[in-house]
Amino acid sequence: MGVMRVAAVAAAATVLLLTACAVGSTGSDPEPKPRPSARVLPSAVTVRAGDTVGAKVIVRNPTGRPLRKKGCQVLFQVALTTSHTSPKHPVSGVASLLCLQTLTVPVGTSEYRTGFYVGHGSCSRNKPSHPRQVQCLPSGLPPPLPPGTYWLWLYQNPEDRSPLPTPTPTQIRVVRAG
Repeated sequence: MGVMRVAAVAAAATVLLLTACAVGSTGSDPEPKPRPSARVLPSAVTVRAGDTVGAKVIVRNPTGRPLRKKGCQVLFQVALTTSHTSPKHPVSGVASLLCLQTLTVPVGTSEYRTGFYVGHGSCSRNKPSHPRQVQCLPSGLPPPLPPGTYWLWLYQNPEDRSPLPTPTPTQIRVVRAG
């Protein structure tokens, strides 16, 4: 009788333990909060130096409420860099503060058109004083990028206190013009 009683107690303890584990595992795991995301889709991944190329920024907002973002007439910019690691924002902080406004990203999926110039981001009208500076073209525009591999990055306003997670940059191959 002692062996049967021990077996019955052990079985009852096992049932209680399994019940406690089942209740604990379903009741204590919080639901993960849905997070917004963005991705950049360039119109081409092989581009000619000096061209202006279109791109789309696709934003997914599953939060159930509109997002308020800071921007300067547009929410997003894209730009080419030589690095696979995120560089500094290409827009001057002073210029972005002059036209800073609150823009809304609706719930669901939305698309924002943008583009990028396949050329240097800036240039010097005078003889460049720094090895990384380039001389402007006679038109005053920055010269095209040399052929090579670049990375297309998404930029958001640096004044925005809750930016979207930065998506992985897209590899872009630049070839000679014409």
